[in-house]
Amino acid sequence: MISNHVASAKASWSSTIEALASFLRSPRLADPSRRTARSKLATTLWLFVLSMLVTAAFAFAALPFILTSKSSVAGGLSNVLDQPVVTIIFAVVILGPLIEEMMFRGWLTGTWQALIGTAALIAIFYTGPPFAKDFIDAPFLALQLVFSALGLAIVYALASSQPRSPIRGFERLFPLIFWGQGIVFGVLHFRNLYSDSIALPLLMTLPLVVCGWLWGYARVVLGLPAALMLHMAYNVPSAVGMVVFIAMAG
Repeated sequence: MISNHVASAKASWSSTIEALASFLRSPRLADPSRRTARSKLATTLWLFVLSMLVTAAFAFAALPFILTSKSSVAGGLSNVLDQPVVTIIFAVVILGPLIEEMMFRGWLTGTWQALIGTAALIAIFYTGPPFAKDFIDAPFLALQLVFSALGLAIVYALASSQPRSPIRGFERLFPLIFWGQGIVFGVLHFRNLYSDSIALPLLMTLPLVVCGWLWGYARVVLGLPAALMLHMAYNVPSAVGMVVFIAMAG
């Protein structure tokens, strides 16, 4: 019985890696609706495992620089650490992945619905809460949650409309767009860490570039929910690490 499960898992892993390798050799648009829910779940699981393995490999390579260089969190990440624990967990595990996935991969199908929906969500998220806080006596995080939910409602309302074909020229440029979104996603996280060694931020950024490609593959082949789940699950260890760090620092 156990051997059958092991064989099935190996076959599922091999199938996922082969399909991923084929896609990376020639990135192309796909139709997630042609996959079964079970297939999507299995592929999402293996992509998560692969994301963690890639990150662990780069973290191991960065270990000598972590031990010998002076470093600290910087940018927006340092502001997150100043917040209550509940806020940190919510921001890192839910809100951050939601906004980043919409910003970098929500539009990756190239349809006008996806493009307009993504633009609407980002605009609503970044302009709504600052404007509303002058009129509504509520925590800023709660306002962000409300406006992000409103933006998501618009995204899914547009996604259900017709037609769903990519805009002209998107399919031809898709390989460049796919590789580019992963690079930009990783590079924008470069500022999250300050160090007197350039190697450390670089080694901490490169796995995010790879994850940007893995999650981009999930977005195109499995759908937006899969990319969101991957990003949220990936950020759970980071959130736990931040909470432990704060607890140890008092």
